[in-house]
Amino acid sequence: MLEDGKVERRLSHQMHDGTRAIAFTPGREPAPAQACGDRAPAEVPLDQVLRCLRPAGGAHWSYLAAWSHARRQGGEQSARAFIGELFAHVPVLDSGARGSTMTFAERDMGDVLIAWESEARLLSEKVGGGRFEIVVPPDSILTAPQVALVESNVDKHGTRAVAQAYLEHLFTREAQAIAERHFYRPTTRPAAIGLPPWELDTVEGAFEGWNAAQQAHFAEGALFDQLSIAAGR
Repeated sequence: MLEDGKVERRLSHQMHDGTRAIAFTPGREPAPAQACGDRAPAEVPLDQVLRCLRPAGGAHWSYLAAWSHARRQGGEQSARAFIGELFAHVPVLDSGARGSTMTFAERDMGDVLIAWESEARLLSEKVGGGRFEIVVPPDSILTAPQVALVESNVDKHGTRAVAQAYLEHLFTREAQAIAERHFYRPTTRPAAIGLPPWELDTVEGAFEGWNAAQQAHFAEGALFDQLSIAAGR
């Protein structure tokens, strides 16, 4: 849409109102897994990576976060080995993110659930009742939900003023505080709710953008297919 001129970059903060990251992991007590260490967890209900694989947005983020982490430790071969081991230890493939969370939290399957940072913390706080521990990886990948004003749509419906006002409100102190309470990291100021700092890669920096990542990892027969097939998936 940006390339076609249907969306203009008129907002600050690169068009996103808060950020989050993938591969934040609640470990089940009493033996929480070390989520992003040298070895993959023993069992991971990793629907976010392994369901409907190529077209799934959350799946892409989970996979790339794990790949980026492992590559930091030892290059491309280390990343291949890490992802292969991770795939090999998935006990169940759910049909969606909610099903994955239910399998982990209510059916007590798996030692680790890989999830968005915000969702992992909400699960631990609202559902866990002290049953889960948040295990913070040393690094992850930055995910920034996008907001934009679609020129043709607001002109067609006469909603430009209200749409612009809403988008600008997202960057106010009040709106950023709401995002922060839901465990999103504000874009306009440092997080103040005790979220630990970590090193974040970007798709552009670590994978040369989404087009390159798609071709190398998610296209038919690319690395995702190769590694999942080798792991018996």
